[in-house]
Amino acid sequence: MGREHSEVEALLGPLYAAVGSREGWTPFLERLCAATGSHAGTVAVFDAGGGGSLPAYVGAGPDVARLYEGSYAIENPWRSSAGLPGAVRISDDLIPWRDLRDTPFYRGFLRPLDLAHGVGVVGTVAGGRTPSLTVLRDHRTGVYQGRELALLERLAPHWVNASGLWARVDALERPAPDIRSA
Repeated sequence: MGREHSEVEALLGPLYAAVGSREGWTPFLERLCAATGSHAGTVAVFDAGGGGSLPAYVGAGPDVARLYEGSYAIENPWRSSAGLPGAVRISDDLIPWRDLRDTPFYRGFLRPLDLAHGVGVVGTVAGGRTPSLTVLRDHRTGVYQGRELALLERLAPHWVNASGLWARVDALERPAPDIRSA
């Protein structure tokens, strides 16, 4: 427990510093990926209408976010099982890798990136949007378990808090409606 506790503490500063800054997510995601043996990490946001975006990611270039948002967010078989805020969702529990391989999401998006397994942590739902913190890795490295899952479970309540703050900051940064046009 001591190691996991210190790993979570080392992630808290970068996590809360990221709130309100798109660029701030990168250092946090890089540290999280290093701590969990992940090849990629994302902050994804899913909306009630079925769309999704990747406002932050590490492990791939900007073309990956455009590809995901334009073609694969709707195909993501993991997104339909988000769960309650703070839920830690293991991709292989949602759809086994042997079944995932047959999906357009895997064939067109994950396989070219050499990614096969993931864990997502559901954030605070606000305004019809559900944020998810996700780490991913290749099939050779295998399914997330043990120490990595324990770390993500300890981090989950902090992600819920940070994503809730992020939603509030985002709402404050949006321009106010012009009452003259109402």
